[in-house]
Amino acid sequence: RLSDIVFFEVYNRKIVVHTIEQDFTFYGKLIELYEQYKNDGFIKVGKSHLINAGFIKFIEKNDIVLSNGTKILLGRSIKNQVVQEYLNYLSGM
Repeated sequence: RLSDIVFFEVYNRKIVVHTIEQDFTFYGKLIELYEQYKNDGFIKVGKSHLINAGFIKFIEKNDIVLSNGTKILLGRSIKNQVVQEYLNYLSGM
């Protein structure tokens, strides 16, 4: 289920799907996943991560901390955009 996906990650030219229960991989492109799921609460964080906003615990200066304890580096150049998308998610836009 989409609601069980914590985040997608590009690793060795594969997409790793990190879910609540397990991880699995497939070949694909992160930008295609983003286009498919951006209206479902997923936020693209750099070139390698697509995060389910529902699992964001908080945003630090340089990291996004997820509810499962995973920290994902947040680049300065996209921080404002990511924060805005997260605020939009929280407000239900």
